[in-house]
Amino acid sequence: MTHLPTASLSGWWLGLEAPADAAVSSFRMLPDSTGIVLSTVVLAACAGGAIWAYRSELSAARGALRAGLASLRILAIAILCTWLFHPVSCSGTMSGKQDRPTAIILDDSQSMKQADLRSDDASRQVARDAGVSDKCSRVELGKALLGKNLEEISKDLDEKGGSRWYLAGPDLERFPDARAAMERWTAGREGSDLAGAIDRAIDATPPPGTIVLWTDARAGGPPARLDAALERARQAGTSVFVVGAGLEQPARLELRDLQAPLVAQAGERARALARLRVSGIDPARKPRAEVRLLLEGEEVARDEISLEKDGELQHGLVFLPPARLARPEGSRLEARVRVIDTEADPGDRLERRLTILDRPWRVLIVDQAPRWDVRFLLMHLSRETGEGLQQQGRRTAAVEASIALLDGDQELTARPPFLPGFPTRRQDLFAFDAVFLGDAEKDKLGEKSMEMLRDFVEEGGGLIIQASPAQRSLAWTGTPLADLLPVELMQAATDVPPEGYKPEQTSWGENHEALMLEDDKASASKAWKELPAWHWRAGVKRLKPGARALLAAPGKPGDASTVMATQAFGRGQVAWLGDDETWRWRLNTGDAVFGRFWNQWVQWAVASRAGGPRPVRLAIDKPDPAPGQSISIRARILDNAAKPLEAASVPARFMWLDAPADTPRDQVEMPVALRAIPGQPGEFAMTRIADKPGRYQLVLTDRDGPALAWRVFPRDDIEPKGGLAAATAREMATRTGGEFLRETEARNIGKLVKASKADWVAPASIPSLNPLAYFIFITALCAEWTIRRRQNLS
Repeated sequence: MTHLPTASLSGWWLGLEAPADAAVSSFRMLPDSTGIVLSTVVLAACAGGAIWAYRSELSAARGALRAGLASLRILAIAILCTWLFHPVSCSGTMSGKQDRPTAIILDDSQSMKQADLRSDDASRQVARDAGVSDKCSRVELGKALLGKNLEEISKDLDEKGGSRWYLAGPDLERFPDARAAMERWTAGREGSDLAGAIDRAIDATPPPGTIVLWTDARAGGPPARLDAALERARQAGTSVFVVGAGLEQPARLELRDLQAPLVAQAGERARALARLRVSGIDPARKPRAEVRLLLEGEEVARDEISLEKDGELQHGLVFLPPARLARPEGSRLEARVRVIDTEADPGDRLERRLTILDRPWRVLIVDQAPRWDVRFLLMHLSRETGEGLQQQGRRTAAVEASIALLDGDQELTARPPFLPGFPTRRQDLFAFDAVFLGDAEKDKLGEKSMEMLRDFVEEGGGLIIQASPAQRSLAWTGTPLADLLPVELMQAATDVPPEGYKPEQTSWGENHEALMLEDDKASASKAWKELPAWHWRAGVKRLKPGARALLAAPGKPGDASTVMATQAFGRGQVAWLGDDETWRWRLNTGDAVFGRFWNQWVQWAVASRAGGPRPVRLAIDKPDPAPGQSISIRARILDNAAKPLEAASVPARFMWLDAPADTPRDQVEMPVALRAIPGQPGEFAMTRIADKPGRYQLVLTDRDGPALAWRVFPRDDIEPKGGLAAATAREMATRTGGEFLRETEARNIGKLVKASKADWVAPASIPSLNPLAYFIFITALCAEWTIRRRQNLS
């Protein structure tokens, strides 16, 4: 094979189909042995015949002339042989420049089905001028505007390299023309990967000079991928024009739920958790939001947060409830949120009732004998409080802790805070807010005490159980205390490495308020890793159904690794800790960690019941149902003797708090009844369909108690929505040298797009019967014939 540079040869003379400005940059020949042999034999025979014929010519023509004529004939025969036998295959490489087309990509994701709120006359007129309703979806308006200006756009683009039409969904689909693409443009695809669409459009040959994205920019793909695709477009010399579909809408921030303690102590830290739903966020703008907590209208906490993306968001607020805001009926705790960057945002709010105790918590500690954890716990619970509790001008203890030791020294237990034993009367036990139960011996505790303790929890009390190496709780099987344990225990303790172990938070534990050793989750996780190790733990067979593991030993899979667990029991809550070495956390820190840990668990237990059993408890299974969903409302009601109420039903009043002004009165407020649940004394329930969006409330009509509030959100609000992400669209265009256009400017696409050319190189096969060979063949024959005639040769 030979390689000869032939840049001066024209592709047309060699028979190559190429643009006018193309050139042949190289020339290669590949011989064929059979063709060469046949061509040589035929050419030799014909050449010999031609020479013999001219030598035998009887004219007076000179020998040089006869030789020249013979040569012309041999040349023509040689060209004829190449046509007949193909002794050599010829190919070349063409290069040049060609116009780059424009790729028009229509976003076919479901967000394009949204209808924008056209609140002003100008935006409504745009829809009417396009021939659609002012309540049209983005895809409807896009098709109308594009169809109206399609002829003009196509004409302009044809003069600048033509156009390619695509629909973008999870994949990029190409269509033969604009009409076919618009016919299939229905915004029915789940999501749209604009980053992938840009990548695949650039992969075409030749790559487009301009990409026009008709999109609301709400489905660009992960930011890193979109950045990479835009950078690749920039390096390829492809500018991205974005036609913004729809109108910009303010980001929406809704309060879906507010989780707050039912009971908080005045002057002591309390934590509320707001569950928010964010929609309409433009990733390139990232607005900020304000979250506030108010007690009886007085602000007690405020935070600013950055809204990164659509979806659900949880944010915690720590506050100190002051004693002056305590109310006998409970204080109104209100959360308010709003988007700071949007002046017109009215915000959203939710209310809860919070009982503020301006008295010490009453905690009963029951243990077999005084252990280190119990001693330090008693010291900690006897601390002074913050600003909340003042008695006769003196700060008082935050907790009134009483301790009952089943094996205690009588001289020791004869003085407060010690009790002579476990309370013998039900009303004495129920006067406590929470109970801490150590590893007590069942015979010392007694059957009656165990039954009262079980009733205490079942009626809403909080109980913390702590194991010890004595493993006395193993004997609780078959007693009223057995069901209170969240775990089934093994007969022997679990082996622990000599260096000990550090408990780790489970997924439930990471979000449990009583395990937050710092104010934020990242710092709390770090704090757990820096704690001193423990050297003993109780053996666990399995978790009971409904129980949740909060702490686990490292390297132990499954339920057997559980170190701490909680479960609901009746209306109360039970926490179990399978270790008694939290006192080790006081090394070099005192009560900083130890105190916070136990204070939060006592608050968790007290919150379950404060000031005795609450006669009325109301709960709903779905705090934020959608229209059409069924909700179940349950009530736990006690009589005047703190016994479960025995009745067939209880009357209640249902209220629609934000009903429109023209709503009939019997729909704004109506009487309802909760029916008794068979086999569950004191339990009542009712089922209702959440038929209309709004705020609702239910209260019992014949007895005092809290109100149950919930909110029904519109069904079309289940999925996040948002308007045109103009900042993202503008950034996409700017980074590649393109432009951001509004829908009304789409008719100018063809004029704004600049013509561009791309270098191209392509292989080409040179045919044997090409214009150059044909020209030489005809020229040789014509020259021989003309000269023969002028010389009167035969």
